[in-house]
Amino acid sequence: FTQNKTYTAKITANELYTNADISSAPDKDTVLLSGHILVTNDLVDGIDPNSSFSFENGVGTYSFVCGSPNIAATTPASNLDYTKNIQVVVVPEGAASVMWKPNIALSTTNPFYHALVSGKRITGTGISTQGPEKVDFILRDPPGSGSSSSWTSGSTVTKSTSLSNGDSQDIGISTDIF
Repeated sequence: FTQNKTYTAKITANELYTNADISSAPDKDTVLLSGHILVTNDLVDGIDPNSSFSFENGVGTYSFVCGSPNIAATTPASNLDYTKNIQVVVVPEGAASVMWKPNIALSTTNPFYHALVSGKRITGTGISTQGPEKVDFILRDPPGSGSSSSWTSGSTVTKSTSLSNGDSQDIGISTDIF
C-alpha cells in the first residue's frame, strides 16, 4: 500500500451449504447475505470514517485513504515486522458474526490481513528544533616549513545548502562569513 493513496475494496459475504435435496446438481448452494461489516483498519491514520457500513445481496464496498508506514518491529513474530493489520467482521442479519482470518496458517494469535505501507514518517514529536552546530571551515597550516594560512579581516565566503524531503517542502540555508 502507498501512503495517501485511496483504496476501494469490494467485500463479498455469502454462506455455502450442502443441499441434500439436489442429487444431480453440485452439492453446494450459496446464500447471498445482507447486514453490516465492521472494519478495524490500522492502515488508516486517526479515526476511519468508513469503519462500519452495510452490505446487500452479499456485496459491500469499503474505501479508505492509506496512512503512514509502521516504523516499528513486531515481536515476537519477525515475519510481521513493519506491517499493519486490517480486521474485518461480517455481521449478517439473523446469523452469527464471522471474522475474516486470511492468515490463520501463519499466526493463530494474529491471523488478520497484514500489509506493508510505503511512504514517509517523521520520527519524534514532530516539533522543529535547532539542529546541531556544524563546523563550516577548518583553517590549517599547509605542509612545508615556510608555509602558512590566514583568514584576513574583510574576507567574505558564502555557503548555501538546500535540503528537501521529497515533497514540496524545501529549506534553504545561507551562511555569510565576514
